[in-house]
Amino acid sequence: MTKEDGDSELFREAIDEIEATSSDRAAAVVAGAFLEDHLTKAIQARMHKNEKIFREMFRPSGSLGNFGTKVDLGYMIGMYSEKVRRELQTVKEIRNEFAHKLKTKSFDCVRVKALSANLKLIEAIKFTISNPENDKPITSPFPKTGDLTARERYVATCQLLIGLFGLLKPPKEVTPEI
Repeated sequence: MTKEDGDSELFREAIDEIEATSSDRAAAVVAGAFLEDHLTKAIQARMHKNEKIFREMFRPSGSLGNFGTKVDLGYMIGMYSEKVRRELQTVKEIRNEFAHKLKTKSFDCVRVKALSANLKLIEAIKFTISNPENDKPITSPFPKTGDLTARERYVATCQLLIGLFGLLKPPKEVTPEI
C-alpha cells in the first residue's frame, strides 16, 4: 500500500466517522481538525523540508500552530483566493464555537446557523461528467445547496476544501545558491 493509498483510506474513514456521528459537536470538531491538518500539509509541501523546524513552528503553541494563522499564511503565499480564505476562516469560527463554548451543542444554534449560511463556496462548484449516450457532457451544480442543513453545508465545505488541497501541486523546490 502506498502512502497515497493509506491517506485515501484515512480520509474515507474520517468522512465516515463524521457522517456517522449524531453529535454535532463531534462532527464540527473532527471535520474542522481534519481540514486544518490538510491545510498544514499543503503549506508544508511548499516549504523547505526540515522536520525539526516543522515540529517547532507547527506545534500548537508554535508560530504557525494556530488554525487562523495557517489560513492567512496559505492565502499570503498564493495557495488560494480571498474567497477561499474567508471560507476557511468561517470553518475555523464554527469549529471554535463547538470546541470552546460548552453551550454550543448544535448546528441549530443561532450563531452557528448564521456562520454556516455564509459558506458559499459549494454553491459555486459545478461538476461535469461525460455522457456515454451522446457527446454532450452533463454539467451539474453541487447537490441542491439551498436544501442543505447547516451541518451538511459545513461538512460539505470541509470535504470540498480538503479535496482541493489534495489537488494542489506544490511548486518545484528551489534551493538558493547562497
